[in-house]
Amino acid sequence: MSLHQKLCAVLAAITTAASANAQSEDPLALLFGDDSQIDGGQVDQAGEDDLSIAQLMLRDLKVSSAIPVYALESGPCVLFSTIVEELEFPIESSGTGQWTGWFISPNRTLEFDEIASTAKISGSKITLDPANVRSTPDGTCVGLSALTRLFPIEISYKPRLLQVIVEPREILPIEARLEREAAREALSRTGESPIPDYPVLENPYRWLDWPVADVAIDASAGASSRVENRIDLEAAGDFLKATARLRTVNGNDDRFEDTLRFTLSRSSAEAKELGPLKARQVAVGDIATPSLALLSPSRTGAGFIVTNRSALSADMFDSTEIRGPLPNGWEAELYEGEQLVGFVTDPDPNGDYVFEGVVLRPGFNRFEVRLFGPFGETEVREIKQFVGADLTPENEVTYAFGFVDADRRLVGKAERQFNAQDEERPPEGRLVHASISKGLTQHLTAAFDGQIGLDEAAGSETGGTASLFASVFGGYGALRVASDGGGAPAIQTLLQRRLGARSSLSATYINFGDLSTGLLGQESGQIRQAGRVRVNTVFGIRQYQVPFQSEIEWQDFEGGLSRVDAATRISTAFRRLRLTNSLQVSRLSNGTSSSTTVPGEVLLAGSLKGLRLRGSFGYQLHDGPALTSASLAAQRQVGRDRFAQAAITHDFFSGQTSANMSWSRTFRRAALSFNGSLDASGGWAAGVRLSFSLFKDRTTNKPSFSRPGLTRSGTLQPIVFEDFNRDGQLDQGERLVQDAQFIVANALRQETTDRGGRAIISELPVDTPINAELKLSSLDDPFLKPERLGTSVTVRPGQVIDLPIALQATGDAEGILTVTAGGRTVPASGVAVEFLAPDGRILETTRTEFDGYFYASGLPIGQVLVRAKPSDVARVDGRSETVAFELTDAAPSKFGLAIKIEK
Repeated sequence: MSLHQKLCAVLAAITTAASANAQSEDPLALLFGDDSQIDGGQVDQAGEDDLSIAQLMLRDLKVSSAIPVYALESGPCVLFSTIVEELEFPIESSGTGQWTGWFISPNRTLEFDEIASTAKISGSKITLDPANVRSTPDGTCVGLSALTRLFPIEISYKPRLLQVIVEPREILPIEARLEREAAREALSRTGESPIPDYPVLENPYRWLDWPVADVAIDASAGASSRVENRIDLEAAGDFLKATARLRTVNGNDDRFEDTLRFTLSRSSAEAKELGPLKARQVAVGDIATPSLALLSPSRTGAGFIVTNRSALSADMFDSTEIRGPLPNGWEAELYEGEQLVGFVTDPDPNGDYVFEGVVLRPGFNRFEVRLFGPFGETEVREIKQFVGADLTPENEVTYAFGFVDADRRLVGKAERQFNAQDEERPPEGRLVHASISKGLTQHLTAAFDGQIGLDEAAGSETGGTASLFASVFGGYGALRVASDGGGAPAIQTLLQRRLGARSSLSATYINFGDLSTGLLGQESGQIRQAGRVRVNTVFGIRQYQVPFQSEIEWQDFEGGLSRVDAATRISTAFRRLRLTNSLQVSRLSNGTSSSTTVPGEVLLAGSLKGLRLRGSFGYQLHDGPALTSASLAAQRQVGRDRFAQAAITHDFFSGQTSANMSWSRTFRRAALSFNGSLDASGGWAAGVRLSFSLFKDRTTNKPSFSRPGLTRSGTLQPIVFEDFNRDGQLDQGERLVQDAQFIVANALRQETTDRGGRAIISELPVDTPINAELKLSSLDDPFLKPERLGTSVTVRPGQVIDLPIALQATGDAEGILTVTAGGRTVPASGVAVEFLAPDGRILETTRTEFDGYFYASGLPIGQVLVRAKPSDVARVDGRSETVAFELTDAAPSKFGLAIKIEK
């Protein structure tokens, strides 16, 4: 058996063994963030505590801002009535569990029997799993997998984004209307955040606070017998009333250079930083600058930046760069909607994932960066841009300015940079940069971008760009003029337009004149002129939607050299596996001779039968069809907190094959993994990694450990206790509550409190208000109630915010409400009864039953008032007295209350 065959056998054995040992939980829950393990209980009806409130999205378009999502043991479900109403299907209920109507066209009829869990679609009968059709307090709830059988849609729930996303397999009539509404809404956006529903927990910046640290320790040995070590440290915390972030890599691993990054930043969604500057973000230290159109790509180095824009990167109108921190051992995948664009397995020298030249189309653009860690961790970072709606509102001014030394870090010199040909890049030097834009009218914005190079010999040029952005001809256009102070200026024109509901056209032309910098990112020589035409569309093939992108780009260089590139990218999906095929035809000519190359690549990512897959297959069609490279990696969840992973790579030109395997386990307060690799030359390596997060627990005043990842997101630490003395603080001797569960940002969380009454809830959005509340049904005593129902808090990166939840014993009360009129006294039904605190706050409201009986629980111990609701009393022209009573720890129940309404 060849080495190649042996490696394939090892890969198959690992994934098979993982499958055999998998537990009953859905293995994709942790991998993809689909919260299918939410505890819905072992009953046939979902209760209110199994409820989350989410947005309903039709592809990238918001249909509804709040729909109920229930958690069943079979997975999330949504109300059938809500889906048919929001998707505007004329389907109605007879009131006896029968639904009839049609969708998309009148000949697509539907008859749905929710009681029998059966349906007829255009006369063809299908049977649904009864576990996917359940009753809730609001109506019949249908599982997402069942809805995909009833209608030509793919539907998924993303709890961390609080979105139910519908991906139609056919064009729905609602789509065109929603796209128009989304465009109008985006044009009138104010950027204001909604007012939080709960009292706000203040979280001011501090002069100095204990940081949160993520630590990863690696040790490995190989055929060379040398033991290599590496320590990755990422820390974040308050320092000098700003957020300090530190990243460092140290060790004797020759594949990496020792690095150190340090940044101080402040953010304000309300634009309140630096007084009259009204900045939204200020950062100093090791930073990344915005790209400046026609002048300079994004640069990293020591410096500072100040801006009142919502994002630090400049809007390049037709393309953008997406980057962010990529921890050691993590992978990043980029999606446009559900179309796979690319993935990154190794960070750049700055420790970031970088997706360059990401195409922006006219209208709404939504990208997701999905991060996958070596211990099964998952993170989703969403990027939204609306080309055209990013025009500056009329008379509003936005700005960004700063300084960067691209050849230096705040501590030490910058690492060496290499181009695609592994040639070391020259120094980039120091520069001052600034951008400003103003909305001249509702549809016209003027902008200026400029930079002053302080080390011109090092490649840091001086220049500026003046731009006009406009909504024209039913699309969006741009005109740019750039100059470096010598010779003819560069001129760029660009036009984008939607073509129907699912297609768009983009065209651009650039004449570089005598501009010395040339097109961004070009290293192949000075370009005189260039142009590009790009078309995006979506084909409907039976029940599938197939995104398709095609473009033609041409470039003329100095010396008569020219190049023409024609490229296509087409994507499809099979179940939860996303496939993207990119094919390019490149022709290079110097006037006397020419050469043509036809390279291609197939990317795949997603999940299939419990495996998370990632792979690529390179090929060429010139000089005869041939495969050039292939790689495939598979990860499987084994049990609740164990993961097995294997990968194989083969280069068809050299015939070299290599493989690596790993096993990891996450504990409550750390993660541990083992890995090994083997190549065709007999080289081998084996290693171990230990990673954890370290923070100071303010309640115990001691260091505490948690699973890794706390520095990259917001974290809450609820502490649930029974407040015996009702002072709202945890005192010695008060009972700590175990197994309490929480609803954070309207999503039911999996984390529960430990024996110390604490839980770590991480992967929360930062710099935006989120609501957090206790799931009452998770308490072991139904008469315990928190002092306040919920809290709104804004968490900064790397923070662990303590959230004390004081539970207090409560009582209940019952009584009879009667109405006296004409000398006759009778019980009254349907009358609202209010229970109030002595200060007039309404504690509870209930309604009387047919015999006048009313009951309320969860009333605080102490003095309580009860009355008939004044508006109900006034409606019958009556009068009624308020009744006072007292609940005590010894007597927490009150019986025999009597409320009388006299006419």
